[in-house]
Amino acid sequence: MHSPQQNFDLITLLRSKNINLVEIIDLIRQGNCPSQILQEVKKFKSSQIISANLIEHELDKASKFNAKIITIFSDNYPKLLTHISNPPPILTIKGDTNLLNEKIIAVVGSRNASYNSLLFAKKIAHELSLNNIVTISGLARGIDSQIHKSSINYKTIAVIAGGINNIYPRQNKYLYDLISENGLIISENIFDSAPLPRNFILRNRIISGMAIATIIIEAGIKSGTLSTANFANDQGRYVFAVPGAPYDYRSQGCNKLIKEGAIMMEDIRDVYNEIDLLNNIEGCNNEKKLDLSNLEINQKQILKNIGYSGTPINYLINKFNISSAKINAIISELELKNYIIVKDNKLFLIK
Repeated sequence: MHSPQQNFDLITLLRSKNINLVEIIDLIRQGNCPSQILQEVKKFKSSQIISANLIEHELDKASKFNAKIITIFSDNYPKLLTHISNPPPILTIKGDTNLLNEKIIAVVGSRNASYNSLLFAKKIAHELSLNNIVTISGLARGIDSQIHKSSINYKTIAVIAGGINNIYPRQNKYLYDLISENGLIISENIFDSAPLPRNFILRNRIISGMAIATIIIEAGIKSGTLSTANFANDQGRYVFAVPGAPYDYRSQGCNKLIKEGAIMMEDIRDVYNEIDLLNNIEGCNNEKKLDLSNLEINQKQILKNIGYSGTPINYLINKFNISSAKINAIISELELKNYIIVKDNKLFLIK
């Protein structure tokens, strides 16, 4: 647990530019003091350390807005999110923080949604909520809004592209208010920041990264929605796509995903048949399910980072900063011990 000053210095580090965040995070995880690291980083002329006044201003504004700022070291930081290749080091959250580590399914789709897809989204959100599964989406028009509205009497999470107080689109302010009271709003951006175009793609990695699986209900062939599916696939999570009429441009993206290996979804049972959602799911940490007592530390680390539908080998190479030769040696040992199998450059647990 960091002291208030250490936490302040930690946020300062994570909000600064031209520093090696991966190295900083590793140093802190090893037990190094954030305040001491900050003093060392300040010695480098290339680093751009954010001023203490700006951090104080952000913390004050967030508090007055009934929002909280958490870091990747906070106890309530989403566990699934720590398993993606570039987790946001800071999140600003407003609402029910208990949702951060619940069973979560992402559901996203077209802004210009068809009537039938909106009905389907409403049905899916309702069925997930009845089974105490939290929905997560992006507060956009169309499918996202329908998912949030249909989950609002239960629990839903909205990840936004601007600062926590910058509602976009403005017409969804009423929905934002409902979610902040009953569900949870999340932003990785600094307070007051605008929802810039590049932030929407970055937002999508959080949506998929917090979820066990991502459902794509409707998406054009060039839709930004497909980036969420791509993130989910790279993160080793399940991707479901709802098929549509081949002549409807809003369905072409989903049909393409199915051709490329996404799981076709026609009913919520397709999700439940693929994932054991209705029983206990403990996140990506498999330690409770596996006997790791006779394994070396690096083997245990690999097993703990294997996700629900496999984990890409390249992700593990980047996460642990190890060579291909070393990761292949570890994989071979785990295969010989019947812990995993390798398929399509992904690792899968042997259940």
